[in-house]
Amino acid sequence: MKKYKGVKLNINYKPMAELMEMLRRREIDFVLAFKPSVPATDIESHVLFQNCLAAIVGNGHPLASYERVSLDELARYNLALPSKGLQARNALEKILERYPRDLDIRIELNDPNILLDLIRYSNFVTVLAEASVHNQSGGESRPHRSS
Repeated sequence: MKKYKGVKLNINYKPMAELMEMLRRREIDFVLAFKPSVPATDIESHVLFQNCLAAIVGNGHPLASYERVSLDELARYNLALPSKGLQARNALEKILERYPRDLDIRIELNDPNILLDLIRYSNFVTVLAEASVHNQSGGESRPHRSS
């Protein structure tokens, strides 16, 4: 933006399907997102980096000392998850199709920042991309790879 003073950046945080439709209608120029579970053959895409799902908890949570968290362990806790249609949730749903578990989903949110704040100050567990908590200030939330 320093180099191109006239560029205006509008950031939209929406479900992947909605972003892809906006892209197809040329309402937006590009989408920066997680790899879709079903590739869009009519859209060119490039992988920029790999990202893993992580169980994210506050420092005082019983899972905070775990290096890895299984689906069975996740099933023991109240969950606050990203809304259906968001990529982290889509990825978790794909895993649950293959390894079904009854999860206690108490809250669904479409804003990852609010979700992380909720986790920071509660005993809920969330599942997000591991990169969601990198560069978070305060260190109150801890990621744990799901296994």
